Amino acid sequence: MKKSTILFTSIILITLSIVNTFGIFASSFYFFKKMNFTEEETQIVEKKEEKPSFSKYDFDYSWVENNKYICHALGGVGDDVYTNSREAFVASYDKGYRIFEVDFDLTDDGELVCSHDVEKWKELTGIDVDYTYSNFKNIKLLGKYTSLDVDDLLNITKEYNDIYIITDTKYTDEASIILQFSRLVEKAEALDEDILDRVIPQVYDLSMLDLIMKIYPFKSVILTLYQYDEDWNNKDIAAACLKTGIKFVTYTQYDATDELINYWNKYGVYSAVFTVNEPEDASRFFNKNVKMIYTDFLIS
Repeated sequence: MKKSTILFTSIILITLSIVNTFGIFASSFYFFKKMNFTEEETQIVEKKEEKPSFSKYDFDYSWVENNKYICHALGGVGDDVYTNSREAFVASYDKGYRIFEVDFDLTDDGELVCSHDVEKWKELTGIDVDYTYSNFKNIKLLGKYTSLDVDDLLNITKEYNDIYIITDTKYTDEASIILQFSRLVEKAEALDEDILDRVIPQVYDLSMLDLIMKIYPFKSVILTLYQYDEDWNNKDIAAACLKTGIKFVTYTQYDATDELINYWNKYGVYSAVFTVNEPEDASRFFNKNVKMIYTDFLIS
């Protein structure tokens, strides 16, 4: 009787294991199919390392020296912000901005576009429709602004050869990171690989740093702290910057205490704060030795 019970239990456990394995496989297959992964991108995702290497890189931050402002979400246009639109870029470039932060997102059908997220897009369109690539490209923002996809942005970057693009890709899961940066690199290489010399990724942790650098050896990278693990303290982050070669961190203006700013300066790490639109606030931060400011409107 005991042997029969053990045998029956073993069969049940094996069956559950097979079902679970199949379920994981099916789920993964559906994800890769839905997000339109290429075979190469799928292989990269499946080769996930258990522990990131936290390699040391020789980054170039010369772009920092002659610029005080980073144009947030391609800048304000009129009184409107977060559009990441063609009109916002043109207006901001004409004002004198040369460093542009851009929001990237994936549409429901897996296309890489310049958008903060689906909720902001629906707010800007005023229409509650599916977040598909077709809808994204064909519906004007606020009835007047032109949305950009990654191809549009890269063509702008090629045409305006004195600008830099800072990415804000939002996602922290490995599959989405690989999809976003693989598509960005593939399309840039097809147009003009030199464009990538002026693309500056923002990373949200060190595992993301090693991941994107395996996709392409970007010349400069920013560590942004707004999604950083709360268990990390300033000492941990400074040590991480020294270990990896990152010399630029950015954080909210509300976290920009004298102590924090002085801490980064002590280790030779540039500080930038976001998002600041009042001139008196900007002056205060610059006086505290903040290197750059993300803004919508400060250059008028």
